[in-house]
Amino acid sequence: MRLTSIRLAGFKSFVDPATLALNSNLTGVVGPNGCGKSNVIDAVRWVTGESSARQLRGEALEDVIFNGSKARKPVGRASVELKFDNSDATLTGQYGAFSEISVKRELSRDGGSRYYINGTKSRRRDVIDLFLGTGLGGRSNYAVIEQGAVNRLIEAKPEDMRQVLEEAAGISKYKERRRETENRMRHTRENLDRLNDLIGEVTQRLGVLKRQAANAEKYKQFKAEERRLRAELLALRWAAENEKVEVAEGRLRASEHELREAISTQRSAQQARAAEAESQQKAMGAVQTQQAAFYDAQAQASRIAQALAHAKEMRELRERERDELVERRDALAKRIAEDEHAEHDTVSAAEAIATEHDEAQRALTQAREALDGAEKAAREAESAWDAHNSAEQNPVQQLDAERRRARYAEERVQQLGARRDKRRGERDKLDDEDTGDLAAGARDIESRAGQLAEDEKTAANQAESDDALRAAINDAEADVEARRTQLGETRARLASERQLQQSVLREDDATLAQWLADNAQTEAAGVARRVKVRGPWQTAAEAVLGPWLRGFVVERLPALAGDWPSESLTLVESGPADPVGAARGPADTPSLAEGIEAPAVIAALAARVFVVDDLAAALEYRHELTEDQRFVTLDGCCIGPHSLVTPAAGSAEQGVLEREQRIETLAVQIDAEQAELDSLQETLDGQREQRDERREQRRALEQRIAQARRELEAARAEQQGREIRAEQLARRRKELDNELADLENQITEAAGEFERLSAQVTALEDKAEAFSAARREAQAQLAESRAARDAARKAYAQAERALREIETRSEQNRSRAESIAQRLADTRDARSDVETRLAGFDDDSAASDKEATPAPDESEHEQALEAQHRAERELRAARESLKASEKALDEASQRQMQAEQGVETAREGLQQAKIDVETTRVRRAGIAEQIEELGETPAALVANLEDGATIETRTAAIETIERKIQRLGAINLAAIEEYDAEAERERYLGEQHADLSEALETLETAIARIDRETRARFKATYEQVNERFAGMFPELFGGGEAALELTEDDWLVTGIRVMARPPGKRNASIQMLSGGEKALTAVALLFALFELNPAPFCMLDEIDAPLDDANVSRFCELVRRMSAQVQFIVITHNKLTMSLAEQLHGVTMAEPGVSRLVSVDIDQALDMAG
Repeated sequence: MRLTSIRLAGFKSFVDPATLALNSNLTGVVGPNGCGKSNVIDAVRWVTGESSARQLRGEALEDVIFNGSKARKPVGRASVELKFDNSDATLTGQYGAFSEISVKRELSRDGGSRYYINGTKSRRRDVIDLFLGTGLGGRSNYAVIEQGAVNRLIEAKPEDMRQVLEEAAGISKYKERRRETENRMRHTRENLDRLNDLIGEVTQRLGVLKRQAANAEKYKQFKAEERRLRAELLALRWAAENEKVEVAEGRLRASEHELREAISTQRSAQQARAAEAESQQKAMGAVQTQQAAFYDAQAQASRIAQALAHAKEMRELRERERDELVERRDALAKRIAEDEHAEHDTVSAAEAIATEHDEAQRALTQAREALDGAEKAAREAESAWDAHNSAEQNPVQQLDAERRRARYAEERVQQLGARRDKRRGERDKLDDEDTGDLAAGARDIESRAGQLAEDEKTAANQAESDDALRAAINDAEADVEARRTQLGETRARLASERQLQQSVLREDDATLAQWLADNAQTEAAGVARRVKVRGPWQTAAEAVLGPWLRGFVVERLPALAGDWPSESLTLVESGPADPVGAARGPADTPSLAEGIEAPAVIAALAARVFVVDDLAAALEYRHELTEDQRFVTLDGCCIGPHSLVTPAAGSAEQGVLEREQRIETLAVQIDAEQAELDSLQETLDGQREQRDERREQRRALEQRIAQARRELEAARAEQQGREIRAEQLARRRKELDNELADLENQITEAAGEFERLSAQVTALEDKAEAFSAARREAQAQLAESRAARDAARKAYAQAERALREIETRSEQNRSRAESIAQRLADTRDARSDVETRLAGFDDDSAASDKEATPAPDESEHEQALEAQHRAERELRAARESLKASEKALDEASQRQMQAEQGVETAREGLQQAKIDVETTRVRRAGIAEQIEELGETPAALVANLEDGATIETRTAAIETIERKIQRLGAINLAAIEEYDAEAERERYLGEQHADLSEALETLETAIARIDRETRARFKATYEQVNERFAGMFPELFGGGEAALELTEDDWLVTGIRVMARPPGKRNASIQMLSGGEKALTAVALLFALFELNPAPFCMLDEIDAPLDDANVSRFCELVRRMSAQVQFIVITHNKLTMSLAEQLHGVTMAEPGVSRLVSVDIDQALDMAG
């Protein structure tokens, strides 16, 4: 696999599309500094996935887009494309079947970065994965070595050097897979933890749902039985309502007969009123006739007055119009005189401008001739100056070059002297440097270790105390949770009681609530909630007030028109009522009203009921009761003078007052439990605050311990550093002594070179002076001719500008003359029109005066007023006659109204009878609808009822079922389905747990396999690279030794350190080598890597810069030998390296800021040269 071309467009200085064809394995890229050669390296790094702007020598990624120059605008997009020949199938996988592979990257200024592989849009990850293991993978690639990267390669940290070897070994892709596998393992373990939590929650919830499902099944059975009993109860109520319908229909027929008699009386009254109405209409007609005559007389008088006023107004209007026309005629005459004067001025100005134009044209011709002469003289002076500057032998330049060399030689002497002085100073400082008291450092370390042990013991004691506090908090939390559970249960009981109470009181009946809302009774409340019973009289009160308790208290009874709700409804006004006396009953028995608080209507009912202890007492004194009085026993038995009603078995409807009392008790209990819970919570919060304070103390102690440990480690490291420093000082003194001796020899050589160059400078100074004098004379002539040319150009420009100004003025004067002529014509036309209108106006005024109808005079106006007064008197008399007729009509209307009231009364009776019939029918129909909603028919249910079935027996049975349902508590009807769903979910989660566990085992096996293969490959690669590196280093240096060293024993984590010792040196580290030695060492390591795993290409950016000619020759020889297997692209300034290349690409910057490519094939060039 090899790189065939690089195409750049808009990338950095390559604004125009440029293609770098790579047809040889030895390609050189040359050009002056700053022309853009290194941009080629940046382009390759960028297209292979580099995302760091700093690595591309920029501050932001957008810096790679051409940002413009003096002559060019910025572009909006940059693109780079690499084309590879993969005919040898080096790349495998998805793109292994392609013989040519194209990788392209585009970036726009809006931040959009796109990658393409073979024209298909791809991800950055795909591009990186494509090159993993080829030497181009990510940051650890060794195929692209830019400026400065040579030293970074061998001075890299051990872990960074390991990454380079991993890329050479082709295991970087395995590491990427291992990292991805570890991420999947971590996610799998997290999923397992969450799954275990979910399984625990589901298992716990299944137990709760199982109990709730059992209760739900019982609830369904009880509700089915309750529906059957309610259907039979509704059937009994339907039969009772059917009897009431028949009675109401009889009353309706009687009301209809009464209405017919009232209607007959009403008709007689209507006939009498009609006669009076006819008389009243005749009187009304007379009034209208007289009123019309009055209006006519009044209108005639008004018209005469208006005619007199109009005639006067028209005379004044004609006079104003004529005055306006005279004023406009005078103004137009004045404007015509002004325009005629302006027209004469424009003619004079046009003659003067024509004279100026001729003079300006002659001046422009003269200036043009002078300019042509000056241009010719300037070109001749520039030719003389260019000929002088193009002289091949330039003594001034030679003098400058020799002076620079002499200055460089002098500076080198000074630099060497300064370096010698610096090394002497460093040598003196080394003698004075004190590495410190090693024994004192050891004592300090021992003291710090003792203090750290004490702090760790304190931390252990505090941890025991924290455990005790944590246990107390756990107990408090359990207690709070228990109280919270108890409060929740109490609230649930209260909610259940309230729900049952609302059901009994029908407060949750949506139909009933809607009816109350429609009748403006939204504030209605249950009667039971307004009745308060004192003492043990609750059962007695419910026995007496039972039907009333299910009613509603309203502010005022609504005005109803028969639109009753579908079931029986009791409404009680809460407004003020007459106080009811609480009189005692027979045998001084107390009234029920003494023991209750209720609305006035309820209190009045209770006042006629007396409470006795037992049935025997009631039976003994019942003969003393009046017909509207009753006894009630404490157990709810009601006794009248001739009646006895025993209490029914316990039911939901009978326990209304007791339930209301329980609701109030539970509300108080909830407040108490809430207060207790708040107290426990406050105690728990205090313990938690104490725990948090101790936690902060423990954290501070741990931080102090950690700080002490760090300080101890730092002290140990410092002690170790002092020991190492002592060894380094001794070694450094010896190195400085050798370097000082070498510097003395170099200073002697540099001083001799400086003396030789100074003599050459003296010899060239006379030649340079003569050459400079001739050059100054030519320069003076050039400046004089250019000044004359500039003056001529300026004079020509001024003459041309003056001519243009005169032409502009001429055009403006012509336009003004045309405008004045047009305005003058328009003004004259307007004046003629005004004069014509003025003459016509005078003629029309005279004709109008002759033809006008004579205006009425004042006598006619007075006659019209007299006729108006006469008509007014006649109208007043007609109105008096109308008033008498209206009085008679009112009396007839009164008699008719009385008859209509009789009819209305009869109709109200009939309506009430209809309402009664409709009410009973609606109730019957409502009960029938309820029965039909249960899937039954009233007739069938009544026929199937057993003999002796009553409403009371069915009510008692329903109450029994309701108590059973109530004892079940809160019911979750969805529990059955939820239980099945949760059981299915538990099974599914179990399967998921098994799948995740199996997946985790598979991933762990994959990790182990990847680790084994990584160890084997890395070990083999390390040994092969180390062997090649050790053989190639002496070849480049002519001796010496080099090797790679491991920092760890584990092949999976060990780092790599480079060790190199040139011939005759015993350096301790790679940092002690010179720049050239580092470069050669890096070349040896780089080529060792390429021998093992050649990358598709090798790009070297001025890697030969620090090498001398001898080392460059060795470097070139090695490159030439390896080019048989490796494609080299070398950026260089060295002529020896350039001679190595088979194809040269020159990068130029003829246009500032814009790079261009010039390619030369060396073999073709030699063939053309012959």
